[in-house]
Amino acid sequence: MAEGDDTRISDETLIGRTAAGDRSAFERLVRRHQASVHRFTRALAYDDADAEQALQEIFLAAWRAAGRFRYDASARTWLLAIARHAIYRRHRRWADEPAGFASLRELGEAAGWGSEDEAFVDRLVDGEVLAQALASLSPEDREILILRELEGLSHEEAAGVAGLDDAAARARLHRARLRLMKKLREDPDHGGDRRAREDRIVAGLHCGEVLADLTAFLDGGLPADRVRRIQEHVKDCEDCERFGSEFSAAVFALREILREPARDEEAEARLLARLRTEIG
Repeated sequence: MAEGDDTRISDETLIGRTAAGDRSAFERLVRRHQASVHRFTRALAYDDADAEQALQEIFLAAWRAAGRFRYDASARTWLLAIARHAIYRRHRRWADEPAGFASLRELGEAAGWGSEDEAFVDRLVDGEVLAQALASLSPEDREILILRELEGLSHEEAAGVAGLDDAAARARLHRARLRLMKKLREDPDHGGDRRAREDRIVAGLHCGEVLADLTAFLDGGLPADRVRRIQEHVKDCEDCERFGSEFSAAVFALREILREPARDEEAEARLLARLRTEIG
């Protein structure tokens, strides 16, 4: 929330006033959300200059589109959807590039499944380490992690902004979380004490099934019986118990430590100056 913002005035009220031509209401909306939108554009743009140019175009588009705002969505979701569209309109840098494929097992092992790394959880409290790990991921991984973990969008909202169906969004989020864990290892290829692991079947579940279900388990997207069986499995499987704990810790650290976007006051000033020039 922007400093000095009157939180008693809702986003929806500000958008309604904006649609009626109220420039001061729009400026208040911009101040309230520009830091989050700027963080999102940085994740997808070529560089900081490109991100800032996109930021200005996004809020100009929001000014023009305020009258078409649908009140069944949040203002943040609406703005982030405009942001993604603006980035794609400027260039399709990574949209047309095929992503490299790795099996879920390969991703899990690279993320530490079957390894012992006592320092892993300690690294999660370092905001700089977390930020560097996030920045080193692909744009599509950064996008889904920012939408879900940092912006706190629901799964359905994040899928809508990213232009994905439900299954694709869940799969992308799970793989992005695993790749983030891989980046957080001191040595991504040989972090910790890695040993040959033996898959087990406990509570009727194979270890690989537990690995595949970790995101749905953490996010509350599984039936009660499946949750119970996973809980029984990890009680008797040391590898899955350790990795599941690290997986949860990494997700919650990202949410808590990096949730608040940094404000670039100079970029905000340039944004407001252009809006005042363009809008009048």
